[in-house]
Amino acid sequence: MSKTEEIGLETAAAVQRSFINESLRLKEPEKFKATKDRIAGQTERLLNLGFGEVIVITNTAPDKVPTEKYLGDFFNHPRVAIREMPVGYSWSNALNLAGTMIMIANREARQQGRPTFDYTVNISNEAIAERWHMEKMLAAMLDPKIAIVGTSFSGCMERLDGEKYDLSRSTSYSHPRNTLMWIKNAAIGNSPRIFDNRWDAPRGGMEDINLTLQVVALTDYTYQRLDLGVPLIIGGNYNLKEQTKKEVAERIAMDEIIAYWRSLFAPGMPERIRIDAAIAEMGIE
Repeated sequence: MSKTEEIGLETAAAVQRSFINESLRLKEPEKFKATKDRIAGQTERLLNLGFGEVIVITNTAPDKVPTEKYLGDFFNHPRVAIREMPVGYSWSNALNLAGTMIMIANREARQQGRPTFDYTVNISNEAIAERWHMEKMLAAMLDPKIAIVGTSFSGCMERLDGEKYDLSRSTSYSHPRNTLMWIKNAAIGNSPRIFDNRWDAPRGGMEDINLTLQVVALTDYTYQRLDLGVPLIIGGNYNLKEQTKKEVAERIAMDEIIAYWRSLFAPGMPERIRIDAAIAEMGIE
């Protein structure tokens, strides 16, 4: 029996968000149905894979009512937690809320002598991960030096200029992404706000690269990005014609994040050396 089989995916809590508001149903019914089916389907897929808990964060307004309606079958499931975020809803803040929930659950588990969640798995409802993808990522997490494990994705889309946009060669996907990212909870410590909302959409959505450089600079841990080619449904939550604009925002955000972390440490300092090495390895400059 392998170490991953001995440990199992039940040691991880998976996190996704729900955004299926009624205005989308009225304006774009086909897109609404596709989004609804992905969120419900992802919840069921994660449960079937054996994750210890599946957390779904939804915006109180305007997503609460449709979330309750279309995820109703899961509301009383013992391994599903659906929570509203009344203010400040964003991907980063949703992940931070889920992180707080996991910290509280782990504290109660320790007090009661029950197993804790050792890992948090952030996943988009557009990422179609199979068991072998998850087990490969879990196996990488078992390295005591690793705090974050990401993966490559497979999929392509057509940009505004007609050029094909291949995710496997995209700079914005060359580092661990919250599209599918494993995090070792012990490496993060007792800080539930690990994602900085400044770098979330619409400012490029690069909150995950900020976390990666933070871990590299400020801890004794590092990261790993596996080349698993996890299938990704493209164009489900944004207009394909906006892809060029999105790429520009991502590039600006990456440049700002790199400049920020470099500004904290002079050249030659150990932290700066680790930061520069990570930037070079990820090829984001």
